[in-house]
Amino acid sequence: MQCSCLKGYDGYDCSMATCPNECSNNGICHNGTCYCNHQWKGPDCSVYVEPCPNNCSGNGICSKTLGKCECFDEYYGLSCEKWVYARGGPLADPCRNNCSGNGVCQFEVVGNTSVAVGCECPLNTVGPDCKTECQTGCNGHGRCIDGVCACENGWAGSGCRWKKCPMNCNDNGYCRDGVCLCKEGYTGDDCGRFTDEAMSYKCIKHCAPHCLKACALVFKASPSGDGAARAHDCYNKCTQPCLDECQQGGLLGAVDAGSLFGL
Repeated sequence: MQCSCLKGYDGYDCSMATCPNECSNNGICHNGTCYCNHQWKGPDCSVYVEPCPNNCSGNGICSKTLGKCECFDEYYGLSCEKWVYARGGPLADPCRNNCSGNGVCQFEVVGNTSVAVGCECPLNTVGPDCKTECQTGCNGHGRCIDGVCACENGWAGSGCRWKKCPMNCNDNGYCRDGVCLCKEGYTGDDCGRFTDEAMSYKCIKHCAPHCLKACALVFKASPSGDGAARAHDCYNKCTQPCLDECQQGGLLGAVDAGSLFGL
């Protein structure tokens, strides 16, 4: 005999407590408690947590597997926002390596002593020590060679921060983080195919010039004085099959107008 469980309990003998909202399909329920997957929290795993705040502050790589930032050497913190050499940090040296050779060390007077407080960094540098993207490791997707990032396959940009798209979207779309956003009329991972609607429209646009060109041969081959009428008749007989063919997903104007008149 099977038990009829009270609300909040489940199982053959009603010994297992259920979880709120079935953990929102973002976790595993065990005896009334949700154990959430990466990037989710809350009693029912319904609250999304950005796994890599501030894109790891430019000082690390976002690991989708671990659901957190993997910080480069010298950096730590939830978003790799802390530098071990920062003023007040564990290895305080705020103008370390002369601001990576890219910035200017700032000082303040404490008592009778001039104390380094940090670097004044130029644009296009990363972090409190003014490193270039090349000096930081090319965002983990390349090697720094003579001050220039040599990117791994699949990555591009001055700091190898941009993930390439397949076939560069065939110039029929825009690349966003490795994913093609296709222009209207194109589809596919690389935007290399027409949508059904666009294919039909392209075919229909092709019918008129196709039939005009074919029926010009009919006009030239017709007896004197009869060419215009025969060409007009040819055009009418050519366009309708061509349009019908387009609607059925056929080739672009495969109808041979000349054959309609034995040419």
